Amino acid sequence: MPSEMVAVASSHAAVVAAMTERCLEEAWSDTAVGNILATPGAFGFIALVANMPTAFILCRAAGGECEVLALGTVPCERRNGMARRLVERAVREANARDARRMVLEVAEGNEAARRLYANCGFSQVGRRRGYYRRPTGPSIDALVLSREWGIEHKVQ
Repeated sequence: MPSEMVAVASSHAAVVAAMTERCLEEAWSDTAVGNILATPGAFGFIALVANMPTAFILCRAAGGECEVLALGTVPCERRNGMARRLVERAVREANARDARRMVLEVAEGNEAARRLYANCGFSQVGRRRGYYRRPTGPSIDALVLSREWGIEHKVQ
């Protein structure tokens, strides 16, 4: 299905917050999204299918590094390549902001996300034990993943 991507603006805070309810285990409030978007270096993209928001990515670039803060796709649109396109678009934007490395955390048990990130060139560089706390059951480790590109390999 054809899609387009739009840059996230502060006016999209409520849209992104609503998407986190459908896409992430822990929803973010409009205020939390707005606060992130107001920080220096913050950027993101929303993927639209038939003018409906179906996926998003939020990032923050600073000091030559970019962190993926959140990535989500609504359940009915998963496994169609949209998240990969968002990650690649975010890498290009990070590169344009002079970042040479992108980092993120993913729950150890999130196999689908781990495959996505591996396919996007990320590799594990660390582990945060018990990082994701669950209301019931044990905490889950976060794997810290990174993708680097040098100045001689500037992303196009």
